[in-house]
Amino acid sequence: IGGPIGIVLITVVTLGVGSHTLTATQWDPNSGATGAAATTTVNVVPLPPAVLNVTTPAVTTTTASVTVSGTGDPGDTVTVYDGTRLLGNATVAADGTWSCTVSLAVGTHQLAATQNQLATYLGTTPAQLELSPLTLDAIGLPQNIPVSLPSGLVEQRPDIRAASAQLHAASAQVGVATAAMLPQITLSGSAGSQALRAGDLFSAGTGAWSLGLGLTQPLFHGGELLHKKRAAQAGMDKAVADWQQTVLVAFQNVADALQALQYDAEGLAAQAAAEDAASQQLALTESQFQLGSTGYLNLLDAQRSYHQARIALIQARVARLADTAALYAALGGGWRSDADSDVAVQKKQLP
Repeated sequence: IGGPIGIVLITVVTLGVGSHTLTATQWDPNSGATGAAATTTVNVVPLPPAVLNVTTPAVTTTTASVTVSGTGDPGDTVTVYDGTRLLGNATVAADGTWSCTVSLAVGTHQLAATQNQLATYLGTTPAQLELSPLTLDAIGLPQNIPVSLPSGLVEQRPDIRAASAQLHAASAQVGVATAAMLPQITLSGSAGSQALRAGDLFSAGTGAWSLGLGLTQPLFHGGELLHKKRAAQAGMDKAVADWQQTVLVAFQNVADALQALQYDAEGLAAQAAAEDAASQQLALTESQFQLGSTGYLNLLDAQRSYHQARIALIQARVARLADTAALYAALGGGWRSDADSDVAVQKKQLP
């Protein structure tokens, strides 16, 4: 500040949170003399971070309850939106915190249809089906999962069993059509007693017997029997092709499910590491913000990165669960064909 007395030099510095003493000294640029010094104390307090915290949704049979909380200026009104849809309002309390619990629809129509289908599988009506509230953390994966399986396990699949039964039926039809073209031999016989009077029955010399032999041979049916046999053979060829295609599709499904599980394990581990790194980065940024060494935009960016990593981790877990269910379906109910038989499989511990 220029004036007749001199110039006051003020140094601008970045101060952290806490108490700081600033001293200003009067100085004459002509003579170089200094005057009296003025001292003041400055207290730097951290600004309340406008942190948005979202708890893990608690999924029930119809909705997901989500609690959204944060901090702000006391008395302000916070409005929570899902896109353009208003979900709720909250008022910042005197301590600078606010909280709002909202309910988000999670595909009510699809969920109800799935529950009705599950009731049908269980042999009951939808009204009698009782389901407990379910969360993602309550769903667990099997501790050991195979990375290779014996081919005999696919025989559990209902479609392969149905194709095998149809093949047996078609083979039997070929036998029936072939037998119809062969000669048919009939052999009959009888034995007894005959007499003029009833009292003489079964007496000596009254025994009688007869033996007959019959042979029939189709002579002319206009090619009917031959074409029936050819039709039966064509039906068996089709049944064989259907059975082979069903088996190939079954092996494809199993291979796809096993490969998907392998990739899911790698992706889940990567997303878990990314979520942990984002969490550590957020904690570091919050500490820096409390000390005044970083800005609010950096804090928001760290929060956004953490929540994105958290969402990606949940999606990886969902994919892992879905592919595990797909493996069960591909094997027709699991990879344990019989409780009393030992199935030689290679297993891998889940992460």
